[in-house]
Amino acid sequence: MANTKPLFSNARSKIQRANRHIDELRRRTNPLDPELYEITDPTVAQPETIIHLKPTVYRLGYRPKANIAEVFSGVIGDAFNNIREAFDFSAAEIVETWGSASHAKVYFPFAPRKDLVARPGFTAIEQALPGFAERFLKDVRPEDGPNEHLWDFYTLHNDGKHNDFTPVVTVAEIGNVNATVGTNRINAMRAGFNADSVMTFVQAGAPIAVHDPFQVSVNLRFGKGNSFEDEPVIPTLTQVSQLASETIKWLDSLAREIKNLG
Repeated sequence: MANTKPLFSNARSKIQRANRHIDELRRRTNPLDPELYEITDPTVAQPETIIHLKPTVYRLGYRPKANIAEVFSGVIGDAFNNIREAFDFSAAEIVETWGSASHAKVYFPFAPRKDLVARPGFTAIEQALPGFAERFLKDVRPEDGPNEHLWDFYTLHNDGKHNDFTPVVTVAEIGNVNATVGTNRINAMRAGFNADSVMTFVQAGAPIAVHDPFQVSVNLRFGKGNSFEDEPVIPTLTQVSQLASETIKWLDSLAREIKNLG
């Protein structure tokens, strides 16, 4: 009789949590969460200093209301940590169920592919599921495999000194623009500035009329020194999450085959 009891339910739950964080990033970046920024009021005259020899100007601009990179850093870190924990939970379940009680706490083996066989977790899983090592290196992490670069996610750290989860946040577009200065109309504007900086879009000597609320969209990319330097955050995170989900599904099938669970 087939054993239909789900395997690795805790690990799968962690992947679901990671995916919710990824969905949060999508939801809060396109358009950008309005709680994180403001468009300066163009109807209020802003006095200049006498140095500029202009008594009054009107400005339409963007101003962050929070440290946007730090806000998204927390979400990105939560997503990666849940993915890492999903792998660790699956390793622990394998060893606790079929392995030796002498093993200390087991972590999923992360390392460059050539170094995997020396990892304690790799050995512990192999002892619990004989054949795991050969099959994992062939099926999941084949030499020069297309997903090999994604396994570098384990190198990311949030240690207070070098926060790999802090993204570069760039304003990509100012949309839904419907504003006028006298007889001149302002439409959608392309952008390319840091979302944590103040930016003036329009400066005029006459009042600027805004007819509709603006919508700002931003791009998130990994910063310098990161394993995924300059790669887009959301697509990369999505791929790593899919990698984890597929690996856990593979482990489920392998365990059922080796332990004759049906």
